[in-house]
Amino acid sequence: MRFLQALAACFVILGLPSTSVSATISDEDAEAIGRTAYAESGSFLGRLAVIETILNRLHDGSFGGSVQGIINAPWQFEPVMRAGGSWRNLPPLSDVQRRDLREMLWVHEQGTLTIAKGATFFQNERIVSDRAARGAVRKELVGFNGMQKVAEWHDGHSFYRPGKPAPKAVAVKQDLQPKRRVVSMMVFGGE
Repeated sequence: MRFLQALAACFVILGLPSTSVSATISDEDAEAIGRTAYAESGSFLGRLAVIETILNRLHDGSFGGSVQGIINAPWQFEPVMRAGGSWRNLPPLSDVQRRDLREMLWVHEQGTLTIAKGATFFQNERIVSDRAARGAVRKELVGFNGMQKVAEWHDGHSFYRPGKPAPKAVAVKQDLQPKRRVVSMMVFGGE
């Protein structure tokens, strides 16, 4: 957590904007976000980008009005689709993953670090291109048919948003300050 706090502080020192829009997520929403992020990405920053994308969709409003509805929507998150269409079928988070999820939500809530740059969609273009070449998906899905690319990662993932202005960071309305008691309340639903 100290590394992430220091990183967020660097962005504040650089004078980058930190405006945010409020959204309330439940403990169950946090678990859904965490399971989806871990299923989608093998890296900390990749998971942070997935979390940001989910919260950007929540803020956008055109993807549904709930975190779980956004995550369980057909054809949106491949691991969820492969798990029968419900995030609940994804592997549960370990204690370490829950701690890391809490840190990622805290970083996002600070509004000082944006990984996905307002994206509401992402894909690995190489994988989608290969599938399109085999006829497994429509060619228009590669790059989301020319949608605005806002970020590209070294691992082949690209992030997109429709031609709208980037949404502000979504402030997660839970006490995400580093307190052990809060971790158990937020992630484990207890205490």
